[in-house]
Amino acid sequence: MGLPKNEIMTVEQMDAMNYEILDNSRLYSKDTDNSEKVSMSVNAITQQLIDAPMKKISLNDYNTVRAVTVEYMKSCSRTGIIPSKTGLSRALGITRAAADAFIKRNPGSDTARFLSMAFDAFAEMLSANSLAGSVHPIVSIFLQKALYGYRDNEPLTIAEEPEERVNIDGIMERWKFLPD
Repeated sequence: MGLPKNEIMTVEQMDAMNYEILDNSRLYSKDTDNSEKVSMSVNAITQQLIDAPMKKISLNDYNTVRAVTVEYMKSCSRTGIIPSKTGLSRALGITRAAADAFIKRNPGSDTARFLSMAFDAFAEMLSANSLAGSVHPIVSIFLQKALYGYRDNEPLTIAEEPEERVNIDGIMERWKFLPD
């Protein structure tokens, strides 16, 4: 899809690009029900972006940040989704990167401490719901690593190769002794 630099795509070009992605990607399920679920979530987030407040928020305004965070969490509770760093950032009218940068630049501020506590709580909610089976555990682990800084603390150990290599005849021989 060769477009001249800095040219906006037409709707038809966007659709063609997205169908090509769908056809060649292993990320997306070919199941129609899942396609509809993706469409619903995209529509909901699109509407949030359309409705995004045009006024700017000052992250130094602790009271406003706190009030928006509480309203965001109440909305998550009403709709049955786990609060996220990305969702709260969007509710505040900023990007996730802007929230992270603010916390990094202003670690001692009330707002940075509050946002850090909120993000930790979001990670904890994700863990608890993963353990309860409310969310997909593998996706939960990925999100915690990608968004909340979780990491594996166990060093990887490489098992030594067994001295005796099993061949197909050995496997077939063992197969005979398995119960029916």
